[in-house]
Amino acid sequence: MASLLIYGSYGYVGNLIAREAIDRGLDPTLAGRDRDQLREQVDDLGQPGRRFDLEDPEIVADALEDVDCVLNCAGPFSNTADALVEGCLRSETDYVDITGEIPVIESIEDRDDAAIDAGVTLLPAAALSTVPMDCLAAHLVERLPAATDLA
Repeated sequence: MASLLIYGSYGYVGNLIAREAIDRGLDPTLAGRDRDQLREQVDDLGQPGRRFDLEDPEIVADALEDVDCVLNCAGPFSNTADALVEGCLRSETDYVDITGEIPVIESIEDRDDAAIDAGVTLLPAAALSTVPMDCLAAHLVERLPAATDLA
């Protein structure tokens, strides 16, 4: 089975996702920056944990070497996504996040060529919170077909 690392696993949404993953028979590695919160969650859920900061791209890549997919639940994503995406590109690890932050989504989209070269998938905004924005965008396209961007 593919390995999953949930970064920001001890936050509210990350914890819900971690518990659901375990309930569905997955064996996620719990991860994040806060040693105490991570240790508490690891003890509570009985899953492996991995603590690492995001400042050094090599440390991030090393932390992901044995991981097939990272699920980033650590917001604000403007502070976490770039480092994790870079680590995923270097370690050839797939990346998924739950952001609703448009600049982060666009930044990840800009890395598409690098993802293709690395053979990885970069999938931002894989969460329910983005659905209302998608619906609004579709509505605006219908109502304002001549518009080219949102200001």
